[in-house]
Amino acid sequence: MSNPRSRPTPDVFVNLRDAVIRSSRNYHRLEQLGRSTTTGRPSFTLHEETITDLIIGEMAGRVYDVAAACPTCADDTALTVEPDTRTCPEWEGVPAGESVLRIRPLTKAQEGGNRKQSGVHSDFILMFENSAVTDDEDQVSQVRLMVQAKRITPTTKFLTGQRERTQYDCLIAAATALDAVPYYALYVQQDDAHSSTRTACTTLAKAADVAIVLVAAHADTARRLPGKQGVEVIAQGRPFPCLAGCRCSGTSRGSRDTWETSLAFIQRDFPTYQPSTRRPELPSGLPRVTVDDARVRPCPAPREPRHRSVQSPRSSSSVELTPGDILVVRLGKQRPSNDDREWIGWGPNMTPKQIMEATRRYWRLDLERASRMRFAVATSSTAVVGVYSIVPDSLEATGPRGLRRVEMQLADVVDSDLRKGLADQAVQAVARLPRGARTPFTYA
Repeated sequence: MSNPRSRPTPDVFVNLRDAVIRSSRNYHRLEQLGRSTTTGRPSFTLHEETITDLIIGEMAGRVYDVAAACPTCADDTALTVEPDTRTCPEWEGVPAGESVLRIRPLTKAQEGGNRKQSGVHSDFILMFENSAVTDDEDQVSQVRLMVQAKRITPTTKFLTGQRERTQYDCLIAAATALDAVPYYALYVQQDDAHSSTRTACTTLAKAADVAIVLVAAHADTARRLPGKQGVEVIAQGRPFPCLAGCRCSGTSRGSRDTWETSLAFIQRDFPTYQPSTRRPELPSGLPRVTVDDARVRPCPAPREPRHRSVQSPRSSSSVELTPGDILVVRLGKQRPSNDDREWIGWGPNMTPKQIMEATRRYWRLDLERASRMRFAVATSSTAVVGVYSIVPDSLEATGPRGLRRVEMQLADVVDSDLRKGLADQAVQAVARLPRGARTPFTYA
């Protein structure tokens, strides 16, 4: 029998913003649909662990939707519109956004604290990595959120038992030891589908968007959560969808730069927090979701034409390019390599051969996706420094020191019209990236 930890984890592309919005909306619907139609009280509700598993599943690409009409609207006899054709803003929440990311889920584990085990005192951990190109994996910085999930009712006090208070302190201590920040994911129970409680976010206020709230766990007396009224605790937190970008954190909705977005979210609660490069080892079995800005593919543009042409006004010939055929490699500053390459990045004194070598390897690309690329364009900042065709069937998943990276064989594009067309599309693709984006490649 094979060890499950040795099995490669499949790569999954997930729209992070959609996942956090959908998680909040689905929980809100499940919670409200479980209420009795006669008493209005919960007759069916999910365990905290089940809700947490659903959230992790959403962020891992296991998409589901709770399709049902808003029960509060359905009970409103003053409305004459059929319930299944009515759109309820409180039930729907904000629309979907952008930010398609590859994330890697691991399995659910037993938590510590209340279960009197030598556990990790959290339900899961979210990790956001920067996209700096480096061959030393230990130097990749991480932003870490340790999350403990709890139900909360606005009208009752939060964490009143001694064991819950102890777990609160253990969560803070464990987060400190792991260079993480401690948060509670609050599953808010409301009286009806239209009720919501004010949070620290001034942007999101619909019931479906504020059903799950992230609130920081602080040790100082003024900001400690245990014993506070539920409405006061919720007011300190921000809705789960804010984690993927929101004006309340100084970031735009749908930002693809998750490194900056997650750091801005955290630093509103922990102003002195800095990302960790030490990356202390996580406890065995702790469920986690890792998001790396280097592992990004753009959302397809709406109504994008099936094909587009690169055509010279001086020539009747054209080259048809399927969207995504061009791999745009963003080379950083030139520096010596510590593997079998001579240089990494780009410098003004590099020869054409050295630039091609720096462009063709080693990249953390999805091999199946990369195999569909026909051209590679190398850029430095906003300037194009190389235009190449990718030799068919030349891609290999190899890399220095056994790391799984993709390398390819390249050939110069000699047709001047084709070179110009490819270069123009690459420049446009780089210009569309968010300001400060560190992703080392994109697609055109």
